[in-house]
Amino acid sequence: LLVLLCAKFSPKSGLESTPQDPPRHLALYKGMGIKKKPLKEGTGDLIEREQFVKVHCTGLMDNGTKFWSTRDPDQDAFEFQTGKQQVIKGFEEAVLTMRPGEIAEVICPPEMAYGTRGFHAWGIPAHATLHFQIEILSVR
Repeated sequence: LLVLLCAKFSPKSGLESTPQDPPRHLALYKGMGIKKKPLKEGTGDLIEREQFVKVHCTGLMDNGTKFWSTRDPDQDAFEFQTGKQQVIKGFEEAVLTMRPGEIAEVICPPEMAYGTRGFHAWGIPAHATLHFQIEILSVR
């Protein structure tokens, strides 16, 4: 279930909304805890299951340590097919709320990321909350 809220996210105080600030959309997956804050709107249709999606992505842990970025030297944009469990659940569920050209910040709690096992090849410990900036480059 996707619930869209018009709010401003403040790391210090959580969600807040003030009349003088334009609303920012913060999508929350009820019961799962995924958070998505659009930084740039996309155009066209929402991404659907079974489509191939090419993204630029940077992944950080809670402490700010980068574990992966397609924007690093000698890295290319990443392509995957939705609905095939090729990425962590939180990443895919967030992408399925996006449109081509959109850029968003996404926060995946451990149960929607690598959970109790972590991903030690990238230095991600068990129970890690992951932060991503995702840009949808193309969809086919």
